[in-house]
Amino acid sequence: MKQLKVTLLGAKPTVRETDPKAYTLYLQAVQIGRQGTPEAFTQSDALLKQVLEIDPRYAPAWHGRAKNFRDEANMGLLPNSEGYARARAAEEKALALDPNYAPAHSGLGRIAMTSNDFVSAAKHFKRALALDPNDLVVLKDVGTFLQSLGRLQEALALKEVLVRRDPVNLEALYNLGMVRLYSRQFDAAIASYRSVLSLSPGNGLAHYQICEAMLHKGDAPAALAEIEQEKSEAWRLIGLPMAYHALGRKTESDAALATLTAKNERWGPYNIAYVYAFRGEPDKAFEWLAKAVQYQDPGLSHIAVENLFDKIHSDPRWLPFLRKIGRAPEQLAKIQFKVTLPRQ
Repeated sequence: MKQLKVTLLGAKPTVRETDPKAYTLYLQAVQIGRQGTPEAFTQSDALLKQVLEIDPRYAPAWHGRAKNFRDEANMGLLPNSEGYARARAAEEKALALDPNYAPAHSGLGRIAMTSNDFVSAAKHFKRALALDPNDLVVLKDVGTFLQSLGRLQEALALKEVLVRRDPVNLEALYNLGMVRLYSRQFDAAIASYRSVLSLSPGNGLAHYQICEAMLHKGDAPAALAEIEQEKSEAWRLIGLPMAYHALGRKTESDAALATLTAKNERWGPYNIAYVYAFRGEPDKAFEWLAKAVQYQDPGLSHIAVENLFDKIHSDPRWLPFLRKIGRAPEQLAKIQFKVTLPRQ
């Protein structure tokens, strides 16, 4: 099997050592945060604050806080604008303390990517790779960037490498499931998310992703059964109207969608747009895509590969919208970012 090799090389930087107690707390915070539940984020944040009380100049702890802020926004626990602003400030603090800390450069790449600035994102990722081409956090983020560029085969190869390196890493497994889902490998995606749930039964989002895969497979009863188990209220609200629609239960789908729009207009306009697209309502889908642009929804970074928009791809408004936000295929193809898979 091929192994991924990044063409950008550089000397691996040395992270400044910290107090042993602080380092232990930091490792605990990282591991707990990977569970992806509100309680886990609360515990992880508290541990990182303890680390910074002991050693306020420890760059990895600032990066850890940034990642939690970003993930909490993605889970609907913080407003998008607040979560990403706090994440950017924490990454910049990490780099002020250690300009050569590769994961912080990578974190800024993720923020730029979800801020609709793929050119800046590519620059941040190139810098991170030049500093440390083997860092697992950096490679994970690079895989997500490749995915958003529509380069799914490269993203899949990279994320498979990361899972082989660390097969019980919840984030690595979740991210592999995501690229499998976008690559239409639905059974493989479900297997990845089942692995996530076996390691973290309370994981937020895994049941939602299985629901989405089941919808693509045409198994609406299984999709509903999964979304009813989803721990994240925000994501459960996104999945329910699609599952009910697939079952032909229009009244319940309409009611669930009304609840979703009432509660999550500013947090999830991108998600609401693809719910309408899945339901075959293109006018409403484009209305909510316009709101996603207005509210700077980070979900737009995935629009080039999001399968739930399949039904509106033939709409004459689709490509002009992608061009407007810089996500049309020809625009993404111009992003200069090279990752190669060498031959064995």
